[in-house]
Amino acid sequence: MNSDTYSDQASRDSYNIGRNEFDSAILEHVKIPNNSTVLEVGCGDGRFIRNLTKVNNTLKITGLDASDAGIYCCKDIGCDLICCDILSYSVTDKYDYVLCFQTLEHFSNPDEVVEKLKSLGKNIIISVPNKELDKCTEHLQFWDVTEFEKYMNTYINGKAILIDSNQNILFISEIL
Repeated sequence: MNSDTYSDQASRDSYNIGRNEFDSAILEHVKIPNNSTVLEVGCGDGRFIRNLTKVNNTLKITGLDASDAGIYCCKDIGCDLICCDILSYSVTDKYDYVLCFQTLEHFSNPDEVVEKLKSLGKNIIISVPNKELDKCTEHLQFWDVTEFEKYMNTYINGKAILIDSNQNILFISEIL
């Protein structure tokens, strides 16, 4: 499960160009209450978790990623870390918030993934690239803001908006 994205510092630095702007845009729209339980699916090297804990250090955060190299990069964060495919992960109690950023577009089976996210959390927050600007050849799914909101609302009621110079779509579920 190793990933070249996280194999060395230079690769991580290259991957993270512009990602702090993305994180800041999300944090402008997402306010997670103190002491909430949070699962970030596809946490990668833990960049967003680090930025989230700077804003609110009372959260009980779990990071989940299929890349053992990504999880290894997170080991210093001080949260629970799990190397696992999302479809194999299960919990007894739902998380207050499930976050899934820039991950859904990589799955050939996004319906299963969204159903799984819904089963794991009370509130779901997902971002995907805006297909109008998405040039990544590794992506399997493409949506504009209207299409993504319509797609997500077949599973979870919520609202989709464009963030960070319209490069990405952020979907925030209504409180479930």
